[in-house]
Amino acid sequence: MNRCFKLILAICVAFAWTASALAERKVTVAGKIDFLSAADSNPSIADSGSLNLSDQGTTIGYSLFPSLSLLSTGPESHFQVSYSLGFNRFDSRSDLSHESHSLGVEFQSQLTGKLSMRLLDSFRKSPDFSSASVARGIGFDPAEGFFFEFDTVAVRRDSTANTAVLTFDYTLNTYSSLTFGGGYSFRIFEDSPSFQGQLSDQNRIQSFIRYNRRLSSNTSWRLGVSAFHYDFKDFENVRTFDANIGLNHDFSPRLSLSLSAGPSFVDALQGGQDGEGYNAQATLSKTLDRDMVSISYQRRSGASTGAGSVSDTHQLTLRYRRVWGRLTLDARARAYDTSQQVDNPISTQGFSAGLTASWSISEHWFFSLGGSLLNQEGNAGFDLERNRVFIAMRYSLPNLWRF
Repeated sequence: MNRCFKLILAICVAFAWTASALAERKVTVAGKIDFLSAADSNPSIADSGSLNLSDQGTTIGYSLFPSLSLLSTGPESHFQVSYSLGFNRFDSRSDLSHESHSLGVEFQSQLTGKLSMRLLDSFRKSPDFSSASVARGIGFDPAEGFFFEFDTVAVRRDSTANTAVLTFDYTLNTYSSLTFGGGYSFRIFEDSPSFQGQLSDQNRIQSFIRYNRRLSSNTSWRLGVSAFHYDFKDFENVRTFDANIGLNHDFSPRLSLSLSAGPSFVDALQGGQDGEGYNAQATLSKTLDRDMVSISYQRRSGASTGAGSVSDTHQLTLRYRRVWGRLTLDARARAYDTSQQVDNPISTQGFSAGLTASWSISEHWFFSLGGSLLNQEGNAGFDLERNRVFIAMRYSLPNLWRF
């Protein structure tokens, strides 16, 4: 945690220097409170020598998430920081009650006429990241956050995670630019002898560079390379390298396609089996007057899952949104598959789906209800069925304080 706060302090110092050097800034402080009640069919796993994901009966939970954010904008930069505190209680399972913390920082600056910089940092500490997501209208979805984001409420181990990424964009000419940078992430689990060899502390260092070229107002392509170094507490350390070429094309203002593909290489650093594979991504999106629908496929080779070491992963996602005035309906479904690589002991396959209806009652009050389901099969005892329904209220003050 100290590493996270040192980085955030450095960001704040940079912001203070920028603020003093630039002209007048505008500052907005916003706040909100989420109230949530949810019924969860399987919120826990028995704390035994092996993971036991059997259904332990429906449990009713209650959550409160107060949060604050500060946004400061100036002629050449903007700075934003947000913090959320979560209180989670369960009516019949006091051992599942917990608190969670979430902190996010973003700093953007136009350094020169052609060079801009963006720094992002996100910190979270909780045994159940997905509970905080539910309060924001997002159902339980292990595939979306599977990289560094394994849902650990089941194993009752606090997890601390932080990701920082620094990106530079340099404009070469009217049609092309370079994007480059790097980042550092870590994930630390609370010690528990029962789960050694399955959920591992890990650190990740990344670097990347990408060339972007616009061919027309509707079409652009990109070419990039990236490298990752993973340190695992309980598994072999690895390095991965990948290259990709991508294409974005707008068939019309309402229909767009994104494609990318390229090779990937895994270098096991302590004598394990090296690997070769490929990454691929395809997304097709269609927007109508009130509707938005998208379908996407993604394959990643040699990516960390937060459970075990690195894996090959596949995921297919379908999303749909419809808006009727103040009412919004969001639906999504996803199938995923992770297979073992190097010395990772865990493979999983599953399907998840979620449906959320949100209603803007007034400028400050919002109401939502929804549900989600998950069916997962895996080795090492990672079979899981989990269903949720929830109802939530949000009180929002987007302009709590302005100066």
